Amino acid sequence: MTTSSKKIPADSLKSTHLSGAFPIPGDKSISHRSLIIASQLLGVSTIYNMLESEDVAATASALRSAGV
Repeated sequence: MTTSSKKIPADSLKSTHLSGAFPIPGDKSISHRSLIIASQLLGVSTIYNMLESEDVAATASALRSAGV
């Protein structure tokens, strides 16, 4: 059985507003990534189900120290 890789062209347009929810369980690597991605966005981000651990708290603290 062969699988074909069909390429689908896509355009990326500038968005003026983006919102959504992604329900996922608490996980250390996802918690770090959520903080880092949110730190790059304008406005307020709310992250639910953040894993409470020392290293995730350290990432949050480092971002706060950087002025995020």
